[in-house]
Amino acid sequence: MHTLSIIKKNISGTYIGVNYKYFSDISLSVEGVRTTRALYDWFNTGEYDFDIPITKQIYQVLFNNKNPLKAVDDLMLRGPKHEIEEVVNDINW
Repeated sequence: MHTLSIIKKNISGTYIGVNYKYFSDISLSVEGVRTTRALYDWFNTGEYDFDIPITKQIYQVLFNNKNPLKAVDDLMLRGPKHEIEEVVNDINW
């Protein structure tokens, strides 16, 4: 990995975690930001019967200025789910 790439990711992570409102100015050049938006928009078409809680929280932090600590709390405090069983049953393992 190039040094510039490491520095860019470190700076981006710092802005997300500390000063997340400023992050929107540099968001289009940071890896994963466009993918998060695309996945969130794709999921919200309503055609799918599963949940993407991590992507939803990342989207809220990146695009709606949600406090990152609140996003982690919301993820960690959500009710228990039996997600893997649903996937395995659908695939017929």
